[in-house]
Amino acid sequence: MPSDVSATLGYNPVTPPNVSQLTISADRKADVGDYTLTVSGSSGNLYHEYSLGLSIFASAPDAVTLTNPANGATDVSIDTYLNWAEPQSSLIYEIQVALDSGFNQVVYSQSGLDQPSFDPAGSLANGTTYYWRVRALNACGTSSYSSTYQFKTVLAAGDCPEGTQPLDVYQTNFENNPAGWTHSAPMIPGRSHESLHQPSTSYHSVDKNAISVQRLTSPTISIPETYDEPVSLNFWQWTDIEASGTTGCFDGAILEISDNSGQSWTPVPESMLLTNPYYGTISDGYGNPLGGNPGWCGFQDWTKTVVDLSDYAGQDVQFRFSQGSDASIGLEGWYIDDFSVTACEAKPDYRPYLSSDTVSLVQPRQEITVQIRLTNAGLNPDSYDIDLSNSAWTINLKTREVIDLQPGETTTLEITVIVPADAYLGQVQEVILSVTSQGDPNNPPATDQATIELSASLLSFIPFMSRP
Repeated sequence: MPSDVSATLGYNPVTPPNVSQLTISADRKADVGDYTLTVSGSSGNLYHEYSLGLSIFASAPDAVTLTNPANGATDVSIDTYLNWAEPQSSLIYEIQVALDSGFNQVVYSQSGLDQPSFDPAGSLANGTTYYWRVRALNACGTSSYSSTYQFKTVLAAGDCPEGTQPLDVYQTNFENNPAGWTHSAPMIPGRSHESLHQPSTSYHSVDKNAISVQRLTSPTISIPETYDEPVSLNFWQWTDIEASGTTGCFDGAILEISDNSGQSWTPVPESMLLTNPYYGTISDGYGNPLGGNPGWCGFQDWTKTVVDLSDYAGQDVQFRFSQGSDASIGLEGWYIDDFSVTACEAKPDYRPYLSSDTVSLVQPRQEITVQIRLTNAGLNPDSYDIDLSNSAWTINLKTREVIDLQPGETTTLEITVIVPADAYLGQVQEVILSVTSQGDPNNPPATDQATIELSASLLSFIPFMSRP
């Protein structure tokens, strides 16, 4: 036993089936620390012992010091562990991870941790700033929370970096035969199959048991000049195409690009594939028209493929999906869905942005509250003037008329509308919400506007939001 620690048994010896209680007491002078006690018992030739852990604490634990990720770290993997220094052994920890420094938007909270480390286990998203803190517990009490650390996770492939915003150049989900796409049978749209990404149709080509090549060609797409900012092609694909072992393809699918109106085509090299690399090289020994090219084959469930198009910024291009097969073994084939081209453009210094929130239906003659989110989408801190107009009904802004926001910060504006007793069925009222930057030196300054449309119905008033 450690010095100044005593142990007593309620009964000793103990006659089965009786039970004896072990009581351990520590004097105030006992040394703080962790100890291992051995409890043993014997009966004739029988002997058994048990190791018992004992931790002695003088007070509640000190605050924890966070270690990894470092405060302010960027490009942190979404699979990172969160670690902290252990002020004393045998402590229990509680961790909180949030989207804001006030921990009003907690995304993960875990208590009962017995190690100074935590695995978020898939809870972290790419390109997101997180705030985290930890506190420790022992038998004497709970420490204060650690200092709050923040870190930003690495961007996902194709995401726009800090200081830029996405620009949708082209997109289609292949519903209703989008204009300008051409295909060679049997690569066809509208095939019914459980293997479609969303919402109901995709392009499909069968992996035939005959020498063939099938193609799907996009219309011409103008890639904007992005001045060294990223631009990418994104699409989803599902494959069940004959592979050759684990590194090669008998049949295979490739992506090609043309910058001269389809007069010539260049296979997209693997160096441009930011995700979902090619499975292997397509065999050229059995008549496959695409033999010798790297391609996709084998079985693969729906996977997002991201292609770096930065080398084609400022050009007009077309894309061609080609699947080639040899004379033997046919399989389900290739599905393609949700095709889009996205460019990253520099954010303006000053830009307010309004978006709507969910609004519940209310009964007539009641006061309805509409919530609109205001985001500082610019690069600089800014203040905004808020204005309401164009309603014959009584409207009121519940939040203050001047809002201060940091870049990327969002606040919720609440607007109350009192529906008069004489409102009639089908009557429509519009509320115009305008925000104007106070910091923008340009004339006129940056603004944004949203129209909230209120339509009177027999049982309720249904609010809508539209944008000019």
